[in-house]
Amino acid sequence: MDIVDVLKGRILDVGEVRIARSTLTGVKGKARYVVYLPMARAYLWRALHEAGGRVRLYLEVPEDVLAKLMSMDRVD
Repeated sequence: MDIVDVLKGRILDVGEVRIARSTLTGVKGKARYVVYLPMARAYLWRALHEAGGRVRLYLEVPEDVLAKLMSMDRVD
């Protein structure tokens, strides 16, 4: 399957992924969050990276996680 064919629909479901917290080296108190993409589509991630463009990332939050967030006083 050609990469252009995969991207024609423009919205690509990558399945469930985890978000990891990573601190920036040498910058106290600064953190960044990283989304690890599944290796099953490594060819696509590589092509997008080589193209040098930016992509938009849309998140769908499962109901159980949403309920947990709503029960918290605040989100860090």
